[in-house]
Parts: sequence; C-alpha cells; structure tokens
Amino acid sequence: MASAQSIGLVLAAFALLAVACSSGSDPEQVLVADDSPSVEPAPQSDAPSPPEPEPRTAAQQEAPPEPPEPSVDLRDLAERAEAEVILAGAMGPGDAPIVVSDRPLDAGTRFVLGAWAAVVSQRHNLFELSLDLLRDALSGAVDDWAGLGGREQPLSVLLAADRAQALQWSLGVSSLGGAVQLLEADALVAAARTTPGALAFVDLAQLEPGLLPLVVDGWDPLSAPANESPLSGARWIDAGTVSANRVWAEQLGWQEPSELNPLGYVATGDFIPVRCVGRAVRSMVDGDFGEIFALVGTHLRSADVLAVSMEVSATDLRVPTPCDDRQVQLVLQADPAVLDALAEAGVDLVTTAGNHAGDCNAFCPWRDALVDTVSELDARGLAHTGTGSTLAEARSPALVERDGVRLAILSYDSIAPWYWAQETSPGTAPATAEVVAEDVAAARLLADHVIVALSWGEEYVQTTTSGQEAIVDAALNAGASLIVGNHPHTVQPLIERKVERADALVAYALGNFVFDQSWSTQTMQSVLLEVGFSRERLIGYRVRPVVVRRDFQPELVSPRGTEGAQTLERLWRATDQWWSIHDELR
Repeated sequence: MASAQSIGLVLAAFALLAVACSSGSDPEQVLVADDSPSVEPAPQSDAPSPPEPEPRTAAQQEAPPEPPEPSVDLRDLAERAEAEVILAGAMGPGDAPIVVSDRPLDAGTRFVLGAWAAVVSQRHNLFELSLDLLRDALSGAVDDWAGLGGREQPLSVLLAADRAQALQWSLGVSSLGGAVQLLEADALVAAARTTPGALAFVDLAQLEPGLLPLVVDGWDPLSAPANESPLSGARWIDAGTVSANRVWAEQLGWQEPSELNPLGYVATGDFIPVRCVGRAVRSMVDGDFGEIFALVGTHLRSADVLAVSMEVSATDLRVPTPCDDRQVQLVLQADPAVLDALAEAGVDLVTTAGNHAGDCNAFCPWRDALVDTVSELDARGLAHTGTGSTLAEARSPALVERDGVRLAILSYDSIAPWYWAQETSPGTAPATAEVVAEDVAAARLLADHVIVALSWGEEYVQTTTSGQEAIVDAALNAGASLIVGNHPHTVQPLIERKVERADALVAYALGNFVFDQSWSTQTMQSVLLEVGFSRERLIGYRVRPVVVRRDFQPELVSPRGTEGAQTLERLWRATDQWWSIHDELR
C-alpha cells in the first residue's frame, strides 16, 4: 500500500499540471518538483546572446595525420630536389619513413644506376689496377703510367662530360686532376682506342674489342656481374622492407641493379702432354699430373668456361709415348691420367680434333685410340667436341651455358685428312669451308654464340695461309663469333673482324700451352685468350702471356717483363703484318 507521503506528491503534481494548462504554458517546459534544493534564476543581461557555433565537418572532427617527411641525402642538388618532389607527392600517412642516399645504408637496398669499366688501348701492357690507383689518376695525384705500375708514359684520363661528376662522386674523388679530358660520350671510345697513354672510363655498354678492360680490385668486366663493379654509381633506399625499397625505386625512376653478367671464356694454346712432358712429371713431381697446373691453376679456375685444345690421344691401349728424340718421335699418345688433371684444374671443355687425335704408341689401331680417348673424357665428365664414332658425332657442337649466355663450340682438323671421320666410322671433324659453314649455321640456332676451334696452318711461322682465310670467311659469314686456332706451336695474328656490323675475333694460333718443344723460345711461349660475351655480343678480350717451365708447367708471366713483352710483341707484329695484306677488311 502506498504511503500517505507518496500519495500527496502525486496529487501535488496533478495540481501543478492543471495550473500550467489553465495558464497556457508549455507542459514540456514545466519542471516536475522533486526533493532537490531550489535554485534562483540568473538575472537577465542586456548583452546580445553569442551566435550558435556552426556544426563541425567530419574532416574537422578527425584530421588525418601528415605523411612522414622523407630523408633525401643526395649530393647532386638537382637530383635531390627532384627526389624530394616525387616522394612528397607519392607518400601517404600510413607509409613508413624513407631514407634515400648516394652513400651506403646499412639496412637499405643498393640500386646500380650506372657502372663503368676502366679501359686502355688493346695493346697496353698493364692488365690490372687497384681502385686506389684509379682514384690517384682521376685526382691528378699521378700523371704518368710509371706511377700506376706501367712503363713510363704520360697519362691522360678521358671521361664522358655528362657522367664525369657522377663518376667523381661515386669514387669519392674530391676534385678532378689536370690530366682529365671531358669528351662527348660518342667520341670517348674512339679517343680511348687511339690516344697514346689514355686511361678512359666508359659505360659497360660501350665495351668492345679494341678496348682492353682493366681488372679492378679483382673485378673483371669480361666475366663479373656489372652490379659488383667497384666503379659504379649506386643509390640506396631504406623504406623498411626490400619489397618497399623496390617500389619506391620505381617511383624514383631507378631501375633494378644491372643484369649484365657476361660469360668469361678462356682458351689455351696446344695442350700436348706427351713424350718428355710425361718424363718430367714422373721424375720431378712423382707422377702427379695435377702439378702441370700448379703455376696457373688459381687463375684458370676463375674462368666461367675454360677450354683446352688437345690434339693428341689419351689412352691406355699402349704405354705413353717415351721421351725419345723429340724431332723424330711423332706418334704422340698421352697418359689418361692427364685427363684427371684437366678435370681437377676446372677445365670445362676439351677440343679434340687434331692431327694426332688417332695416334697411339707402337701404332695400335688408330680408330681404337680415338674412340678410347673420347670414352676417357666421358668418364671424367669433360665436355668435348671434334671427334666421334661417326661423322655426325664428330661434327656435333658442345653446348655450354653460364649466367644465361649459351655457347656452341665446334672443333675441326685440316692437317690430317686420314683421320677424318666417315659417315659410319670414327675420326675427326673435317676442316673444310663448306662443312664449317654448314655446322656454324646449324649451331647458331642452338646458342647465342658459336665458337670454332681449328687445328690448321703452317708450323713455326707467324703468317697464315689462303686455306685458313677461306675457312675464316665461311665461319664468320655463317655466324661465328670467335675462331681459335692451334697447331703452329707459336703465336699467330689476332684479328678483330666485323661481319654485318657484329664484332668477331679470330685468333689464328695461341702457341704451346703444354708441350716439350724447348729447343726454341717461340715454341715455349704462348698466350691465354680471355673473351667476354653477353647474350647479344662479344664485348671484349684480353691476352695473357704464358711460358712453359721445365718441359711441363705453364706459368703466367707479366706483360711488362722480358718474356711477356717478347711474346706480345711477336703476336702484335704478326697481327700488323696480317693487316698490311688484308687492309681492305678494316
């Protein structure tokens, strides 16, 4: 039951409502009485009431955060300003902070915007320089080749005018020296080829035969990836993750690090480990044929593809050819153990078409010797070309691929037609212009470049024959990029050719890499040929002088020493004589 007090409150409320209705007041404006203390109304002011505030928009109620400010540390002021504008226009509030620099960032991604090679004329006698010495050349700290380790000769440094500052900053050189000449990019290569004592810095895309690329701190432009060049213009981005770094590099117009990674192909002169080579190995190094490569092995193993020219049999059908009268004993058979040494030395390919390919001591059946040599190579996993059980096998190319560049190598002999393969019988691939042209054209469909190895020419001379020239023309016209000859046992001309505007190279003979012909200086000297290939073209070459020691050990020698200079002088003299006869081909 309700209390008397509560009933009284209800009746009071009805009374107030009745009063409000009778006076015309708005019942919604009437406060219901309660037990709260009363409050006196505030006195009215004569001042006008303030205007009602306008309602706030959604954007005003929740303003978005500002995007982070990028940190752009680029020494080129124009490049810095452009990068700041691009980043400011593209960055959003949720993006991570970005740091852009032309100096290394510990957590950043490196992007190579340009890479250079240091080059000299092809016949220069210095092959390697340190980065510090190149900086000295740019800054003017040295002004003569003697200060760089070469022969005394004034030094001139050639740079492309539009890239000079970028190169200077990339190498950390404070200012360029007085010997620096700035040229238009299209004139730089021609000047580098023809200016005595020139040291030029060219874009890797400008490399071509005629320019000798220097090895810089172990980086070789003929075989090493471009983005590993110590001579590179690089930028760094740190946006938190590698994927984000790449996205922002694209916004800035930067490309991924250069994909140029040339294949380095190294070819030797004649490898003929017979007669007194075997005796020297047995008597001096306890029969360890691996010691043949003791003085060159480290360098050889650095090649992407190492090809050895072996024009003799290596079979155990008979005992190896003894060390008798070297001028009379011409049945040249090697111990198969030399093939183990080739495999251990990092040899990738053996070209086997030679005029002694079917030889074996005591005149065993020559076809057996040839077939057994091929079997011995197969057993060791050594690729080979030039001999086979049938004519088709002998003419088949060896295919080698490295870093996306594919080579097809063919091998032929022109000296001993009695060893030529027939349709169904073993032998060597015949070196005729018709056969070579047909095979090169077919191999060109399988590979980026075709290399032709030949046993040909006249022994112990520096001149070539008309028969050689016919084969060269046939091979080049069919699409060969490189021709490497052997058999003359001395160096012969090294000729740069252009066929349909493509660069090609013809090395008529590289000399003796391993042989026991120690009766003359020229038969103990040879060169290693180092060639660089991209997928599209032959980008350059280098020749390194070699001398045979103790009848069995090839050794790399300095091009500035007596022996090295003598070898290269003989090579270039033969080359000049060749051009004096064939000048119309320039």
